[in-house]
Amino acid sequence: MRVFAYLMCLSLAWTGVCEAAPSKQKPTEATTKQKRREVGKDRRVRSGQKSQGKKSKPLRVPRGVKRVVSRQQRMTLSFYRQLRRNKGNILFAPHGLSVVLSMLRTGARGVTARGIKRVLHGRGISTKRWHSAMGWLHKYRSTTPHKGVILRSAQNFWMEHSGVPKVSFIRSMQRYYNAAPLLMHFHKQPEVARTQINDWFRLQTHGMIPSLFPKGSIDKRTRLVVGHALFFQGSWAYPFKKKYTELKTFFVAKRRVISTPLMYQKRKFRYAASRGLQILELPYAGHQFSMVLLLPRLGGLARLEKRLRTSRLRRWIRRLRLKKVHVSLPRFTLTSTWNFLPALAALGMSRALGRRADFSKINGKRNLYVSTVLQQTKIAVDEKGTKASAATALVVRTKNGHSYPEFVADRPFLFYIRDRQTHQILFWGRVTNPNPKAKIRSLPKHRKRN
Repeated sequence: MRVFAYLMCLSLAWTGVCEAAPSKQKPTEATTKQKRREVGKDRRVRSGQKSQGKKSKPLRVPRGVKRVVSRQQRMTLSFYRQLRRNKGNILFAPHGLSVVLSMLRTGARGVTARGIKRVLHGRGISTKRWHSAMGWLHKYRSTTPHKGVILRSAQNFWMEHSGVPKVSFIRSMQRYYNAAPLLMHFHKQPEVARTQINDWFRLQTHGMIPSLFPKGSIDKRTRLVVGHALFFQGSWAYPFKKKYTELKTFFVAKRRVISTPLMYQKRKFRYAASRGLQILELPYAGHQFSMVLLLPRLGGLARLEKRLRTSRLRRWIRRLRLKKVHVSLPRFTLTSTWNFLPALAALGMSRALGRRADFSKINGKRNLYVSTVLQQTKIAVDEKGTKASAATALVVRTKNGHSYPEFVADRPFLFYIRDRQTHQILFWGRVTNPNPKAKIRSLPKHRKRN
């Protein structure tokens, strides 16, 4: 009996050991894939690999804001049609122009207000909804973190110290544009006021626009100055390497060339080609902002400018696809100064610029008119990225291997910097000569462009 009990205990002990021992199971396919992913992740961490240009989350833009941004795009092309008649390089900031005109609109009435609305392409959008959308955009610019870029946008307005503005005008400026009046002695000390306003623009643009108003542009009759400053600095998501930058030929015209540094890289970018036009999008770090380049065939710039429509811009953007591209782009620096009065008059705002202007919502009187609308812009593009700034202001006075596509920007082209979330255009430009200091050479008639 004792022997039997001993054998039973030994049997039970052996069974417990077997149950406690881990059973060797054949790994499933899902388990194998998970282990491979973890091993790959560990290797990337150990090697210090970076996910360059990590994309930002999509932004939910209200429908009313989308409508206003679409109208701003129309305004951009309307102004460019006026400015393209000028020769040479062009650079302007439609966003800043839209802001100061919208701020001015809060003080306009009657035919004057309708003229400003026409320039802004605001037909079909109520004044309140327009200002609400502009307020949303300002809040988005000033409070939303923009990964990989520095973006500063600010607006302000300065009023005559002895003036008595309407409370409703001050409230609208504060509510929608977060701007409070700064009182100045325009009548007694116009030059001191001019210096202080220029200092504000210099500070907001990080020194890129040191002096917007020239001497004498602010005088004793000045009663209101409305201003907007924009500063943008972004590094390329995929920088160009300096060792590949070479001095090459840029065709100013069919038989007129200069030598200028052209940057180069081969990489997958969003690219499209259509009817003698190449479109390329170069993203900045974070992929929220990008530069879109419109490169026509040699001699086709004028035809491209005539074809420009907001619907075509949207269509071209939709056609962009990731493709490996050989990219050659010149380094360039552009500076422009504009007086927009002729363009504004041509686009339908002549009443606000003359003696019949009605800005009675500002001070309760019809004794004010717009005398000056200035903008200075500057942009610098190199291997690292882009640095751009704009200062916009208006003055109100009293009435008295494989075969990959090649995107070689060695001829005039258009470009613009856009927010890929809201589709807002911050800067628009044209490059006809990236190096104005270079000597222009004439090619013999028999020589053809390679």
